[in-house]
Amino acid sequence: MFEILKQLSDNQVALLGCLGAAGASLLLLTISYHSHGANRPAGRDLLKTQASRQIPDQQSERRAA
Repeated sequence: MFEILKQLSDNQVALLGCLGAAGASLLLLTISYHSHGANRPAGRDLLKTQASRQIPDQQSERRAA
């Protein structure tokens, strides 16, 4: 692997470094975007949908009693 890098010129090594840095930043951006809860689709958040389903059931039971 190092033999291939030794054959490259300084400009080519710099270009590979820039492409690697851009790829790493895109990876971190993607991880950051998908880890934030507000960026998830509404149907995939099970806790909120289960909680909203339980509240009307509990209220209707209280009203009936």
